Amino acid sequence: MKILVSAAEISSDLQAESCIRALHGRLIAAGTPVEIAGIGGPKVRSLPGFRCMEPAENLRAMGVGELLSSYRYIRKVGYRLIDFALEFQPDIFITFDYPNFHLEMMEKLQPRIKDNPLRHALKICAIPPKLWVWREGRIKKIQRLYDGVLVVFPFEKDFYQKRGVPVVYEGNPLIAGLPFDMTPTDALALLGCTKHVADGWTPVAVLPGSRDGELKHNLPVIGDTLERCAEMNGTKLLALIPAPPGVQAEAVRSRLQDSSRVIYRIVEGNSHACLRASRAGLIKSGTSTLEAVLLGSTPVIFYKTGLLTELTFRLVTRYLGPVGLPNILLGIKKRENSIFPEFLGPEATPDALAKALAAALATPGGISAHQRHLLDMLVPHRDVPGKIAEKLLEWLQQRPSADDGLTR
Repeated sequence: MKILVSAAEISSDLQAESCIRALHGRLIAAGTPVEIAGIGGPKVRSLPGFRCMEPAENLRAMGVGELLSSYRYIRKVGYRLIDFALEFQPDIFITFDYPNFHLEMMEKLQPRIKDNPLRHALKICAIPPKLWVWREGRIKKIQRLYDGVLVVFPFEKDFYQKRGVPVVYEGNPLIAGLPFDMTPTDALALLGCTKHVADGWTPVAVLPGSRDGELKHNLPVIGDTLERCAEMNGTKLLALIPAPPGVQAEAVRSRLQDSSRVIYRIVEGNSHACLRASRAGLIKSGTSTLEAVLLGSTPVIFYKTGLLTELTFRLVTRYLGPVGLPNILLGIKKRENSIFPEFLGPEATPDALAKALAAALATPGGISAHQRHLLDMLVPHRDVPGKIAEKLLEWLQQRPSADDGLTR
């Protein structure tokens, strides 16, 4: 069995690894030899025998402006992936997230598979585009290019089902793997910060993102925010910052300076421990905001972007709902009614972020009901990746014969 995976962003590396590892395990248990190849970050590259066509770290980009600046290189990788797929001839081809890259690549691949066995592969769009925000018309492209989608949130399942797209939703594999048994004390010990807290420093999680563009825009606002928050609460803050995969800790450290009110503890990975050890966090919009709530850390959600991306979001998309996953999953319709505060673009000033973070640090223990509700929603099975793998294998077994083909 040949599996071709493209997890072209660091942020989708964990999702892809958990799903493909479960799929690999079930195939091996059934006595089926497995080959895995494609694009991935450190986690995907750790899969047994993975043949790496391109490291995901080479494709880091964020937003419209950043994508334009690296478009030529990313496009070349897309063409290479097409050639690789035609040569590798997988039985399953799964793309994760990164919709512009993958949809363009699949579109260009389509006319080249008419006389190639690849036309019979099961093609899955995992973590598909956020079409409920904008460009819903792309649903027709997904229907034409893929055999189905793999989603990780329940509202996505309803969205795609109503539009006639075959969908797999068995829960969120990342959320299912969170270290719920880890106590805050355990987390502090793991991070080597027990003495800091004993000396009066208050831990606060800081997750500025994993892409180069995110770090470029988000890191400059962090220092002033934490200084003002510490002054407002009359406390000393211990900022716990997990360095993202592929990003050197020193690259983050060089942009942040310790002071009498704020010191920074930058660690390799261990984002879950940072969240578990902290009562609240300053967290870039994304999956980490949801992980924060589930691990007991109130997120102050923010997102800084370049001017072009900001104008696109405000003037073209005109999306007025929340962007933070916990707010979306809790049914919030308008961003101003968010349970967990959100600050986007020019709203994310040090003063506004500091006030929200100070309030979150001053009100512990207020999110347990939300934790329970979200956990029940996102982890319906004890082995979410395994259930996803089983469903994909069912689809693979039910596909038409080679003569009938699969591609729409």
